[in-house]
Amino acid sequence: MHDADVLRAVVKLLGEDRVVLGSDYPFPLGEGTPGALIRSVPELVPVQAKLLGSNAEVWLGKRSRA
Repeated sequence: MHDADVLRAVVKLLGEDRVVLGSDYPFPLGEGTPGALIRSVPELVPVQAKLLGSNAEVWLGKRSRA
């Protein structure tokens, strides 16, 4: 997604534990800097680490939910 309002709505609807950063790599279809949108939303500062990687690690079994 490319819109801060949509990102806020998705986190609110699904919950901060169910949203993760995605990438279109190696295709340049998304953000120039992955995670820039997440980092740009002040309300998401408390959950940035989850969205940027921790949730994916939990889902992949590389980390337990803290």
